[in-house]
Amino acid sequence: MSYLTKRYVLFFLILSSTLLFSQIRSAKITGVISDSTSGELLTGANVIIKGTSIGAATNIDGSFLITNVKPGNYTLKVSYIGYYSKEMKLKLFSGKTVSVNFKLKPVSLKGEEVVVTAQAKGQNEAINIQIQALPIMNVISSTKIRELPDENAAAALARVPGISVAREGGEANKIRIRGVSQNVFYVNGMRMSGNNLAAVSSGMIGGIQVQKSFTPDKDADVTGGIVSFKMNGAPEGFKADAWIRGGYNDLTKSYNMFYGMLTISNRFFDDKLGAVLNVTYDKKDRSSDQFSAGHRVLGGVANSEELQTVEISSLGLNLSNLINDRIGATFYSDYRVGDGKFYFQSFFGKKTGEKQSFVNTYNPLGVNRLIYTSQIEDRNKLTFLNGIGGEHQLFGMKIDWSLSYSQDEEKIPRRIILVSTNGAGMHDVGTLDSNSTIHDIYILADHDLNKTQLDYINVINEKNIENELSAKFDINLPFNFSKEINGFLKFGGKARNVHREYSTFNDQSGFIYDWVDGTRIAYQKLPDFGWQTMNKGYLGLASFVDENNDIRDYSLVNGQIYFVPNFDKLKEYVDATVDTYKPRVYAEVNNYNGDQEFYAGYLMAGLKFGSRIDFTPGVRFEYNKYSVTGINLHTNQAGGERNTQGTEKEVTDYDIGRQWFPMVQMKIKTTDFSNIRFAYSNTVSRPDPRLKSPKYWENVGNVVKGNMALKPQSNYNYDLSLSLYSNFIGLFDVSLFYKKITDQVLNRAIIITDPKELGLPDAYLGKSFTEPINNKWPGFVKGLELSWQTHFWYLPGFLDGLLLNLNVTFMDSETKYPFFIAQRIRIPEPPYVKQVGKDSSRVNTIIGMPKMIGNATIGYEKDGFSGRFSVYFQGHTIQNAQANVKSLDVSTDDLLRFDIQLSQKLFKENLIIYWNMNNLTNWPDAQSLTYYPQFLAHQENYGWTSEIGVRYKL
Repeated sequence: MSYLTKRYVLFFLILSSTLLFSQIRSAKITGVISDSTSGELLTGANVIIKGTSIGAATNIDGSFLITNVKPGNYTLKVSYIGYYSKEMKLKLFSGKTVSVNFKLKPVSLKGEEVVVTAQAKGQNEAINIQIQALPIMNVISSTKIRELPDENAAAALARVPGISVAREGGEANKIRIRGVSQNVFYVNGMRMSGNNLAAVSSGMIGGIQVQKSFTPDKDADVTGGIVSFKMNGAPEGFKADAWIRGGYNDLTKSYNMFYGMLTISNRFFDDKLGAVLNVTYDKKDRSSDQFSAGHRVLGGVANSEELQTVEISSLGLNLSNLINDRIGATFYSDYRVGDGKFYFQSFFGKKTGEKQSFVNTYNPLGVNRLIYTSQIEDRNKLTFLNGIGGEHQLFGMKIDWSLSYSQDEEKIPRRIILVSTNGAGMHDVGTLDSNSTIHDIYILADHDLNKTQLDYINVINEKNIENELSAKFDINLPFNFSKEINGFLKFGGKARNVHREYSTFNDQSGFIYDWVDGTRIAYQKLPDFGWQTMNKGYLGLASFVDENNDIRDYSLVNGQIYFVPNFDKLKEYVDATVDTYKPRVYAEVNNYNGDQEFYAGYLMAGLKFGSRIDFTPGVRFEYNKYSVTGINLHTNQAGGERNTQGTEKEVTDYDIGRQWFPMVQMKIKTTDFSNIRFAYSNTVSRPDPRLKSPKYWENVGNVVKGNMALKPQSNYNYDLSLSLYSNFIGLFDVSLFYKKITDQVLNRAIIITDPKELGLPDAYLGKSFTEPINNKWPGFVKGLELSWQTHFWYLPGFLDGLLLNLNVTFMDSETKYPFFIAQRIRIPEPPYVKQVGKDSSRVNTIIGMPKMIGNATIGYEKDGFSGRFSVYFQGHTIQNAQANVKSLDVSTDDLLRFDIQLSQKLFKENLIIYWNMNNLTNWPDAQSLTYYPQFLAHQENYGWTSEIGVRYKL
């Protein structure tokens, strides 16, 4: 240990000892803040000793604790937006604790007693937590989450300013915060594995906090934001809350929709032991009609800046039948000991679904083929977290610790894909040109079952797993230098061990490739199957199609889906013949497994100057060791026995990273009704292990490899926020943010012009080489967030039941995306043509970032009636910004959804009836060519859904 390090350690020990000694001689104030009318506990109330900078905010169970107060006479003040403030005089003695409880009165126009409605209570809670927080933060209350018709946590988060969603299967499944996708998820401070929120039912969540500026006590691998799901402790007495809803899907005309939720809680042993159990079950019909189109440019390949004429090259009509079953459960138990507690929590979500899809693909250019693809798969998604922890007060210190295990898992146990072709299925294709429409292509098809032969069947299984064991330890040491200057010293550490693995295996039955053997096996295994053969002995698609299962109506292009198979017959055939299938080894090249060892330590200080200024600097250190095993594959041929397809082996490599992360926050209370926050932080986005791995694949002259030398993307985050708040205003926020991004991870694809540079033989000249790289050009994201939450309690008559929640986000971004331009030039000597190429780049926005996001919710509550009308808008986002054919760039179209929720209380307000309607206007999920928006690339229609149900509270 160096001399300088010893001095720092000695100084830290002396400071800690001095602060601990002062804690022993000081007094403490503890208490609970509640609603004077309903008795409900108030989270986020501001408790302060007047004339000093000493105070606290109530936590999730409405309690507060103020430590390290010198003996003397004081006045304690409690304030909470939506309620009248209240004061109390106290006398404190050395080493003693004073307990006080406050019952706050809700604000009203005439000062009379009023009952705070559920919507107003949830809004008040969100506003007050947000005001008291030091970081820039948005909050969604449990009341709002459970009453709005959101299918999962991702959809609920879309109502937060600056959050956009990616969608799959008619549901939001992943989020981007402020235009970027590297986010961290916690449950009551314990980290969740993965980032797919499709398995997390919105009914499981007790509240959500989205932290957008970063502090050293949180993991630094984040770019957009930190999402914290909250589970509440049990209140006093036995409580029960049950919801049941049934629903209807307009697209399928189906009533196969159901939602049920049960929450029960109680406290035991003089309220020391509490337990809360929440169970949800959700069934949704997510069947859809989908359309996709391929496009090509005319007149050659465009370079980076030119736009050329585009025409449709193919189209696909897809009908999918999908029922999603989502089950969730949370359990939270705490045991109170003195001023602290021990707790156990469990968080479980699972989504399952069997999907059947039928695709008709039209290829009019050159081949004139109709391809019929049918697919059936089971898909399971699992999110799981278990953990124990403690919060303790010891000699005035606050000690937090936890030990947790989490798992994120996505599995497809079996996917069966049947492909068949009518080789001359289109006529008069010469009539098509660049002005031809989708309908022009559709009507040229000759659907003939007797001319459609089986090509192959693929059987695929796939799994993607991430699990994590994590332990953390935090110590918060408060101090008071004077009445005007106080704060805290916080330090701690964390250890994580993360295991990730991905694998897929693809077995194929050949008909057209080895039709003699394929036909022999089919008749041998299932002689009574009813096989239909065609010319030359090919098996026909008619073998799998029943007369009553041949054609389905299709809502898009006013068309039909042809040759829908009997899936029971398909599964019967696969079960009987799968042992004869041959592996497609090249499909396994992305398989990997890896481990991440992670250790972190941090130190931060909080300084409060008077009642106006909070300043929190700090630093975090993280050590990461990646160890990843990937596949090296040299492919000789695409089919046959495994040992004839090439050479395959596993290769393991590792990488070590060490980084420091400086961070600072400042909050200035400019007036009694406003504050300003500023924050700076340095964070990272670490590469996906599938990219940062030693994989290597040579495939008939093409090369794909991983890159263990990839560096993390570095993010430099600047945030500025202004908040205005009062009982009349509610909360109005203006936030500005700027993120500088360096070393962005991208895939680089080139045409090989000099094989020797890559250590390859001359046969690879003109082939492709793909490798992930760090972008050498920096980029930025900047934006403006505006939000307003208010309750018009002061309006006369029936208007006092109105509530409003508005937010809009404007974003912009820029970076350079590299790409490779290749061309052939003439040379004077043989072979007279030479392949040359050069790197180029194009300035564009960050992929997946919308330029505008907006939310509006108008609520009304009066005399037991409650209603919400909500609108969500997400602007178009570019999906591809790196191709050298600019004309074919694709963007996700604007998304605009309308939802409504109505309810009415009955019989002493214990029984409530509900009606929800989702996606009122049947807005589709769609993508179009970026520079030719009239060319639709993809569209999915899911229809509107409606639910009706009841809720009973005990």
